[in-house]
Amino acid sequence: QNQSGADRKLDLVGIHAHGWPNGIELFDLPSFVGLDVGQFRHTGAGRLTKAMRGVLHQIGTNIRPGGDFLLSSCAVAAGGIGGDNFFNACVEEMPHLRIEGARRSSTFNGYTYNKDTGVVGMRGSSERLVHLPNCG
Repeated sequence: QNQSGADRKLDLVGIHAHGWPNGIELFDLPSFVGLDVGQFRHTGAGRLTKAMRGVLHQIGTNIRPGGDFLLSSCAVAAGGIGGDNFFNACVEEMPHLRIEGARRSSTFNGYTYNKDTGVVGMRGSSERLVHLPNCG
């Protein structure tokens, strides 16, 4: 909450984890913002489960429209726009956010921020996809 007592949403969520087209791996942490991170483990099914999509949706409800969701994880956007991948599942569950994710194995060197435009981005060696938010 902010000083006036109103709920304040996040501007940015960045997740740095091992990744592949079907999901991300956050190791054996007991929880992540009160959510079971085990739900993001690779199942080999090629599709995210309803539970996984529910977690993504819940994360998205805590980020302001037009905010940033950065996936510093390898290959989460493999297959590109319309592909069966974690990046597109994030876009489907959080269309109001700017989402950025790598198309292949990557090295990430941190984040950048342009104070004039407010655009946040990832530094690294990989080709990335960026979804621009639908805030209308």
